[in-house]
Amino acid sequence: MLNLPKKGAKRVTIAEFIKDQNDSINQAKNIFLHEFCKVVAQKYDKEIQSFNGNEFYIKKFCETNATLLSNIIRELIYAAVEEYKQFLLFFAAKPLRPLKKIIEDERNNPVHYEFEDAFLIVKMVEKDGKMFYEDTMPSIKEALLRIFD
Repeated sequence: MLNLPKKGAKRVTIAEFIKDQNDSINQAKNIFLHEFCKVVAQKYDKEIQSFNGNEFYIKKFCETNATLLSNIIRELIYAAVEEYKQFLLFFAAKPLRPLKKIIEDERNNPVHYEFEDAFLIVKMVEKDGKMFYEDTMPSIKEALLRIFD
């Protein structure tokens, strides 16, 4: 359902990351709505015909399958949320190194310098002689938390 970047993948801006996730979620929705539901409807028609108009069996069949399908969909969503949670926790697990240490490491060994694990690019812009993040940390946090809205 999600298209989460793998370790070493190209870093992207928050807007690109959200677009990638929304595209992936929309693709999953379209598959469900247009392909999966069509196949299920065809199977239902075939099974319902086999009940020869017995409303009791038709009703039980539909109720049972509605429960089963809703449980399957719920599990898919829970799995996607858990995958996203683990993805974000990977970046929270390590303590951040002080900026001074990062700069020293890069200067001491520029060829083999190990970059911080990251998936986002946060650009800085200059305005009236002052530097600002193009996307603020609160706006990035909000966007990351709203993926499943």
